[in-house]
Amino acid sequence: MVLHNNIEGGQQLSSHVVTHGHKRIAFIGGPLNETSGKKRLEGYKKALVKNDLPISEDLIKIGDWRKDSGFRLTKELLKLPGRPTGIVAANTFMTLGVLRALREGGLKVPRDIALVSFDDLEFASVLDPPLTTLRSLDTKIGEVAASLLLKRIKNRTEGEIEEIYLPTELVIRSSCGCQIFGGLSE
Repeated sequence: MVLHNNIEGGQQLSSHVVTHGHKRIAFIGGPLNETSGKKRLEGYKKALVKNDLPISEDLIKIGDWRKDSGFRLTKELLKLPGRPTGIVAANTFMTLGVLRALREGGLKVPRDIALVSFDDLEFASVLDPPLTTLRSLDTKIGEVAASLLLKRIKNRTEGEIEEIYLPTELVIRSSCGCQIFGGLSE
């Protein structure tokens, strides 16, 4: 099985927000009964611990990967007495809902709140502001998976399925507070 390294990705995104001085960083994630939802949250928590920041359960909101849940969960975060100054969203679709809720709340990204997201979908670079994301190497996943399958067929092997985790790439744009427009790798 070939997967994105969601734990490492969650750490990268969350740690990047920390580098901008944020201490109240929220996480809006997908279902915890799905591997990517669980692992992305785990990476977020590891980054907070590594940076000596508390894990506040009130800053962790779990949705269903869709923009409506991103919107609803962000509204909940904005009602907190000490609202977050940064948000890590577990996918770009949820981020669309986050952006809508922030705008409706009169908040500007990144001036009032930093925002980063998993999944560097094509439209992430044209959002206002351009979205700092974690890019996964989808074509590489296909290549590695095909190679493993061909090897199993050729060798006629069975047994445990090997798990391979591929690295991700942090694409820095301005939604996090960096003044780099267009990203590092574009």
